[in-house]
Amino acid sequence: MVSWLVLARPVLALAINCAIYLLLRRVGGWRIAVSILGGLGSGLVILGGLAIGRLRYSEIDLVQEMVCQFGTYVALSFCFWAFINLNLTSIRIRALRHLLQVGGTATISDLLETYSDSERLQRRLMRLRNGGQIQLVGGNWHLRSPVLLIIARFIGFIRAIMGVEGESNRNVASNSG
Repeated sequence: MVSWLVLARPVLALAINCAIYLLLRRVGGWRIAVSILGGLGSGLVILGGLAIGRLRYSEIDLVQEMVCQFGTYVALSFCFWAFINLNLTSIRIRALRHLLQVGGTATISDLLETYSDSERLQRRLMRLRNGGQIQLVGGNWHLRSPVLLIIARFIGFIRAIMGVEGESNRNVASNSG
């Protein structure tokens, strides 16, 4: 009866990690890094508490179980962190590539010009067109893939829940002032 808990504990700890992240980020208004670390730490504490509660059962070796439990939790938490940071990473990589191309130095106004909203929109539209997901007909963009719309809405919903909507724009604006 207790063996299913071996699988459930890391998932439960991840759910608590996500809930604490959301509370810190959305309700508390904390910075993203502090919210991620707060969620991660809370999940680790919960997982540790669940492990202590497990001591009375002897179905699996405690050390092996803890390695499995904490390893699984850390891997799941890394996936959660990577999902949150997807939108932040792409603009950072492009900015670093730009700095590399111009010899390592650029003014903030140069970076803002290079990565304006219009330029980003044009790049995204071209990627979608080249991928066959949208097409330009008579000056209007038309969706060619209804699945893409479903995916876009789902990702937008998840990003809104996670509090990462527009993060990259706020980071650029805060660095320019």
